[in-house]
This record gives sequence, C-alpha cells and structure tokens, in this order.
Amino acid sequence: STEFSTFFSSSSAQTTLINNLVNSVVAANAKGINIDFEGSGLGTTYRSQFTSFMSSLSLQLHAAIPGSQLSIDLQGSYSGNAGLTNGLNSYVDLFILMGYDYYWGSQFYPGPVAPTYQFPAGTGDPYGHGNVSNDLNNLIKNIGTTKTILAMPYYGRRWRTTNGCLIPATGSAASISTQTYAQFRQNANGY
Repeated sequence: STEFSTFFSSSSAQTTLINNLVNSVVAANAKGINIDFEGSGLGTTYRSQFTSFMSSLSLQLHAAIPGSQLSIDLQGSYSGNAGLTNGLNSYVDLFILMGYDYYWGSQFYPGPVAPTYQFPAGTGDPYGHGNVSNDLNNLIKNIGTTKTILAMPYYGRRWRTTNGCLIPATGSAASISTQTYAQFRQNANGY
C-alpha cells in the first residue's frame, strides 16, 4: 500500500509510466499492454485513482495504436468487487483472472494452488481462501464472458504437513517447493 500511495498521489509518476509503456509498445510494434498491480487497497482505498490511471492509459494507448488491447490481471479476491470491475470495464479490453496462487509459498496453510471449489480452511487459517469457480462466476457476472480470460497454473506446490494427508492440512511455509506438472508426473510413485 505504500507503493500505491506514492504512485497514485503523483500525477507525474503516472504520466511517466503511461508515456513509457505506450512508447515501448509502439517501438516494439506490439499490440497492447497488460497491467498486473497486486496488493491490498487496490479495490478499496485506491480504486478511484486506479480507475483514473487505467482510463488515461487506455485513452493514450488506443489513440497511439488503433485496435490495440489493454488487459489487466486480477487476483481472485478482486473478481467480486463490482465497484472495481465495473469501473474498469469501459477502459479495459480483457480481464485475466489469475486462477492460481490461492495458496502460496510464503504462508503456513497448505492447500491447492488452484482450488476448483471451496477448499476447507486449515486451523487458524485467517485468509478464507477462495476458489476458482466462485471467482470466475463473479467476474463473468460483473463484466461478461467476452472480456474474461481464465489463467490457470501449470505447476503445483509440494507441502510438508504435520498431520499427514488430512484435509485441511497444517504445515510449515519453510518446506514448500514449487513443482511443474512434468516433475509431478516423473515422481508420481509414492505420492
């Protein structure tokens, strides 16, 4: 939130970023820009500033490159924020739901990277992790299907748990390793 506060309170920083992004896209003969701003407060405290920034970026990008596309990556927790998604809908061409990292490497609650449906929360799990199905439905409800893309992982996490294979599991963040699909297939025996 410190970075958001600094960035959104500086019109010159926003203008510089927009100019640099659009100039880079033009120089590379690319077709668009993808924005991935993550962190707390984006859908609440900084929502109007973020929407204004995206509006300015969209106007400048589309003026410089007719037919270009502006996309945004959204964490699942923002998919149901109608104020955010509806506010951005006029300026963003594609919304990419990040259907991964619902359970991530620096936390102490083992779970699936991309739970299709609600996964039971672990003891003391304060995050109330969501699931891909609900978040995708929320995003579609707010902006429709024509602007929605679901990004899914090609990896998983191997967790060390302290209660065996019971769900929900308990474990330690220090013992996590990220594994690709190919690695899991090669080491399928014993898991």
